[in-house]
Amino acid sequence: MHRELGRLNEAIDYLERSFAIFRCSTSSIYTKRTAAELALTYALAGDPRAVALVDETLQLCESGSVETDSPAHWWPLARALDALGRRGEGREALRRAHAAFLMWLKRLKDPLDRAAFSQIRDNAALERAYASVAADTPERSAGAETPRGRRSLKTHTSRRLQPPAHSP
Repeated sequence: MHRELGRLNEAIDYLERSFAIFRCSTSSIYTKRTAAELALTYALAGDPRAVALVDETLQLCESGSVETDSPAHWWPLARALDALGRRGEGREALRRAHAAFLMWLKRLKDPLDRAAFSQIRDNAALERAYASVAADTPERSAGAETPRGRRSLKTHTSRRLQPPAHSP
């Protein structure tokens, strides 16, 4: 919350305290999320500790299995990598965040629950970012199937279209 309000120093204080608490359990989703959020905040604040914490967080996140992936730690990590100019790693982290999001979404059986999960602020931002990157990636776009509703209709006419005749 503090970071979104531009109060980066306060956000760093809170996140550092949280990270110190959760750090004793390195496999915890809370440790990974807090580390990713702190790394992002460091990166946005221009704090030199960002690089080391991003690398540490990347190792933490990669140490788990795909089944334990969470968009809550991959999404802020993707943004931190991007803020540090590490675009390729950022895109891979974004891909992992999106895959984790879809995995969690599939676990929800009720359509209303899925809709609510998709509308959570961070999840909605993740989906927008992923869609934007997917649209800008040529190799992704080339192999992507165009949704049925968006396909353009191609018609072949053997003669030129004539303007409609006007009657007096």
